[in-house]
Amino acid sequence: MMKKFSALLLSLALCLGLIGTAFAVDANVSVKAETDSVKLTGTLQNGTYLLCSIAKDGKPVAAFNITPDDFVEGTNTLSKTIDVALERGDTVTVSIPSKDGADVKVEATVPTGGSSSGGGGGGGGGQNGHAVRVNSVANGSVSANPRNAVKGEKVTLTVKANEGYVLDNLTVKDANGNTLTLTKVDDTTYTFLMPDCAVTVDASFKLADGAKISFSDVASDYTFYNDIMWVAGKGFMQGYDDGTFRPNNNTTRQALWMVLARIDGANPSSMTAARTWAMNSNVSDGTNPTNPMSRQQMVTMLYRYAQMKGYSTAGGISIAGYPDAGNVANYAKDAMSWAVGNGIVQGTTSGALNPTGTASRAHFAAFLHRFCTTAGIA
Repeated sequence: MMKKFSALLLSLALCLGLIGTAFAVDANVSVKAETDSVKLTGTLQNGTYLLCSIAKDGKPVAAFNITPDDFVEGTNTLSKTIDVALERGDTVTVSIPSKDGADVKVEATVPTGGSSSGGGGGGGGGQNGHAVRVNSVANGSVSANPRNAVKGEKVTLTVKANEGYVLDNLTVKDANGNTLTLTKVDDTTYTFLMPDCAVTVDASFKLADGAKISFSDVASDYTFYNDIMWVAGKGFMQGYDDGTFRPNNNTTRQALWMVLARIDGANPSSMTAARTWAMNSNVSDGTNPTNPMSRQQMVTMLYRYAQMKGYSTAGGISIAGYPDAGNVANYAKDAMSWAVGNGIVQGTTSGALNPTGTASRAHFAAFLHRFCTTAGIA
């Protein structure tokens, strides 16, 4: 169902201080809710809109930002799709927060059947049936066809393992957590019959017999070689298509959200879903997802995750002896004390904590390996 923001100028202008952009006088954004996504289209001043969200029954189901990449280049034409699994008849509220907290809220409802309004000419309408949600997976991919299906319809899953990996496990569960029966067509194709509700597909891949993980830019004598091989073997971190790991690249905040969500069994389908998980779990406030992550931010999120899961956070020690201990932010002091005391953070070669320094992918691998070993969770 399509619903429109009319006369958004006055309401959305409240966001001006937050987003740093002005709205066009003719701002006109439409919201369409489907069983697998929420789509925003229309005209809006090209810019960045932070901390937007989608809620159902008062509970957040997705968080997202609007950035210049979501506009037709050089125009105010918006086209943004947020992946989220919904049921037919669900009503969701799309919120754009303002500077003073007076959110702009717009509701949209998933069609109960037939085609939704709007669009036309080659697929502008909605889709029938329930969503087939495929969670993200490391070391391979799974695709579903169709992505929405009615009860009794055959759904085909196509599995593709990365080089050196094979499928380890593939499951499909309905909205009640019941496991559906899969029929194997061949090594890369499976089918199932759609129930009368949404389903979730999960998969895992493992190293093929005799295969060994290797990256062209990680030598066996590299300081963090064992850590990198460990996280890659667990599927927590992956290399790039060119065979590199790029250990010196910075790690983003959303990368840690995704990894912790996977460790927790959530398997988010996107970085947006990982952000929602992090916020709901009180691991992070969800801000600045693509920013490089500092060392103190990383240990703080690990510390919060340990608290959330009930793991021991004992063993903290004084960090006053480090020359840059005064640079540790107040929010991170307990976490840093815990991380140092448990050997998760070992200081730099110069004997400093470097709390505000960015965490490279290699450092991330090392911290994560030590954290998981200390907590006994992987």
